[in-house]
Amino acid sequence: MRYETLDGWLQWQQTLHPKAIDMSLNRIAAVASNMSIDTAGLKSQPVQIVTIAGTNGKGSCVKSFESLLLAQGKTVGCFTSPHLLRYNERIRINNASATDSDILSAFAAIDNARGDISLTYFEFSTLAALYLFKEHKVDFIVLEVGLGGRLDSTNIIDADLCVVTSIDIDHVQWLGDNRESIGREKAGIFRANTPAICADCDPPQSISAYADQCGARLYDCFSGFRYAVNDGILQISLQKDASDTLEISVPAPNLPIGSVASAIAGLALLGQLPAEPALVQTVQNLQLAGRNHRVQIGNVTVILDVAHNPAAARSMASRIEKSPKVARLALCAAMADKDLAEIFQPLAGLFLGWFLPTLEDNSRASTPENTATLLRPKLDPQVELVVFNDFKSSLDSALSKLEHLSDNGTNPVELYIFGSFYTVEAGMRALNVEV
Repeated sequence: MRYETLDGWLQWQQTLHPKAIDMSLNRIAAVASNMSIDTAGLKSQPVQIVTIAGTNGKGSCVKSFESLLLAQGKTVGCFTSPHLLRYNERIRINNASATDSDILSAFAAIDNARGDISLTYFEFSTLAALYLFKEHKVDFIVLEVGLGGRLDSTNIIDADLCVVTSIDIDHVQWLGDNRESIGREKAGIFRANTPAICADCDPPQSISAYADQCGARLYDCFSGFRYAVNDGILQISLQKDASDTLEISVPAPNLPIGSVASAIAGLALLGQLPAEPALVQTVQNLQLAGRNHRVQIGNVTVILDVAHNPAAARSMASRIEKSPKVARLALCAAMADKDLAEIFQPLAGLFLGWFLPTLEDNSRASTPENTATLLRPKLDPQVELVVFNDFKSSLDSALSKLEHLSDNGTNPVELYIFGSFYTVEAGMRALNVEV
C-alpha cells in the first residue's frame, strides 16, 4: 500500500493530477472499467442507482432518499461532498461514515488499477465510494454530483433515476454565467428511457430540451410533478402516467421542500415509497448537519447553515422572514470567489449586528475587511458591524452579546453562522457539534 494513513493518501492525491478540477470523464471511466465498478460492474449485483445534481439542496435530497430507504430496511450507500469535519463523511453506508480502514483499502485498489492514469482528488473519492458500495452489496446507491453534472465524475454511471434540485448562478467559470447553460450542464445526468425529476419551480428551457433530446422521462412543474407547503403540510402531486396520479401529504420538513419532495416522488417512481406512517415519521425527523442546523448554547439558539451562494442566501432569508421576530446576530465568512454582494442583499436587513471573522489558513476566504466594505452600504447605520482576527473571538463576542440580550432566557435570541462550508465547519468545531 502506498500510504498507511488516510491523511497521507489525501495529501498525495492533491498533487497527483495537474488540475484540482478537470472536467472530463475519460480517465475516471477507464479506471472504473478496470475495477468493474462502472455501470455494468455495479449492476452485476441487484442495485438501484440515483444521481442528484443541482445548485443547492443536493445534500438534503441525498439525506431524504437515504432516510426514506433506511426506514424500509434497505441498505443504502451515499456519496456526498464536501465534508464538514472528516473526509469519511463523503462515503456513507447505512448512515454511517466509511471507516479509515475501508477507505484505505479502496484507495489501494484504485491505485493498483489506474496504471499511469492520473486522477483528481474528487475522482479518487468517487471511485472509492463506488468500490465500497459494491463491496458492501448495497441495495441502493445515491450519488451527489460535485460540480455541474454532464462532466462530473459521478456521471460515468447510468442511474435508474436522476434529480435536479435547483438551478441558479454559481461556479460560472465552469458552468456558464446564465441559467440556461447551467441547466444544460446539470441535465447532462439524464439518460434515455429513465425518469428524471426537476424540482426547480422556474426551470430553464434547457432542462426539458435536453430531456427531449436524450429521451429521458421528465417530471417537472410543467409535466407531472408539483409540490407546495400549505398550513404546515407539504403537498405533492405526481402524475406517474396518463392514468395514475399520486397525491401525497406529509408534514413540512426542516430541509428544503424541493429536495424532500423530489426524494418522495423519486421513490414513488421507483416503486419504493414507504408506507404512510413510516413516510410521515421519517419526513418529520429529517435533518442534515450544516443545513438549517439548530443547536442550543446556553440561552442562545445557534443556526448553522452553509448558505454559500445567492440562491441559498435568498432561501435562508425567506425562512428568517417567516419566523417570529427575535434578536438575531450574523456570524458570516464567505469565499472571495462568490458573488458576495448578491449573497448579502437579501440578508442585510435581518440582523441586529454582523460579526465577521478571519478564517485562518483559508486562502479562498474574503477578508473580514473586504466583506465589511461590501456589506456596510447595505446596512442601516445603527446595525453593528465588527471584524475579528480569528473565528473564536467572533463567536465568543456574538454569544456574549446575545446572552445579555436574552435577559437570562426571558427573550429568545438567535445566532446565524453561515457563508461557506468552511465557516460552518469552524462553528461546529468551536461548539463541539458532531455531524
